[in-house]
Amino acid sequence: MENISHNTGLLSAIGRKLAEILDGHSAGELASYVCLSFVAGLITDTAVGGSILIHLLNWRHGLLPTFGIVSFVVFNHRWLWSFVPSLKTVGDRAKGDTIEGIPTVELLDHLFTARSLKVKEVTAKFRVPQYRVEELIKNLKRVSVLVPGANNASVLNSEFSRQDVAAILTVSNAKDLEPLFRKDSLGFTSRPSAIEIQERVDDALTPLPRAPGFVTRNLASVC
Repeated sequence: MENISHNTGLLSAIGRKLAEILDGHSAGELASYVCLSFVAGLITDTAVGGSILIHLLNWRHGLLPTFGIVSFVVFNHRWLWSFVPSLKTVGDRAKGDTIEGIPTVELLDHLFTARSLKVKEVTAKFRVPQYRVEELIKNLKRVSVLVPGANNASVLNSEFSRQDVAAILTVSNAKDLEPLFRKDSLGFTSRPSAIEIQERVDDALTPLPRAPGFVTRNLASVC
């Protein structure tokens, strides 16, 4: 009888001590301890040549590792996705830089050939939705690349050179376009360069003034 009472008291003391230990930890911490203990047991079993880990991996044709991998991917998909380029970026790299779905180089060619952007014409040529062309035209006007022309057309601002516009078209969304900011001989400026380029071309093509010729004089004959 005394032995039973002693065992009962011992179990009660152990239970109280265990309750005190558990009371100071959250459910998450306890679950973490259980998982770590389980992993430690597997490592120990593997180290001594046991087969528990092999049985767990092969249980129901690999159900546990498959479940673990799927759970990891589901709960960490945002973190994993940050390491993978988006499909749009991959597509853009394959066909070059684009803005509103239009290849930038082709847009520059069209703009400096037609000297204007017309909604229907650009929509049909580049096969992009009309709203994207309208968004592009609106924002090119905002940064002064396009200006109003005859019959309310959107025409190219003659003060902008091709390199000016190329420096502006460095984003994929038209709403992100920024006004021109370029380097010149004095530092940086927002002034377009077409006029300066034309002046340099004119100076290069202007003939140099003729050098003064030799003046001939009649020399007196010496007798």
